[in-house]
Amino acid sequence: MATESQRRYIVELSFIKTFADQSVASVEKGRLQTLMKRLKKEVDKAFSKIRTPLSQKEIQEIGIKLDKFGKITGWDKRGKHYASTCSFCMDLIERSDHHYSKKTIDTLNEIMDYFARQMPWTKLFPCCNSGAVTADKWESLFA
Repeated sequence: MATESQRRYIVELSFIKTFADQSVASVEKGRLQTLMKRLKKEVDKAFSKIRTPLSQKEIQEIGIKLDKFGKITGWDKRGKHYASTCSFCMDLIERSDHHYSKKTIDTLNEIMDYFARQMPWTKLFPCCNSGAVTADKWESLFA
């Protein structure tokens, strides 16, 4: 049985993995898709290091938390820009009590750098800001 801290870490990893999985499937081949594949690989490595088996009930609770997050943010009905989601993932990692690999963090930074080069700052800033605001809503799941 996992502790509350371990379950939270698994929920965090699950969100980041979902972001990477959906992005790999929907992004055209190129630099961004390569970065998303790398992110997915890093999250898979982190999952493989978790040695605490989860019960079916714990797995369902994780799904419920992710669904609730989708509802309180509106992300379940309409997706957000990749830059917003990436910004949220970075904020989530920054607030986390758990260790994330340097490669995971570097990959997220490279994804943001990709958008910084593709978008004018006036369009990128709102994406980054919405990621930080969404992180506050994430915290409400665990309060």
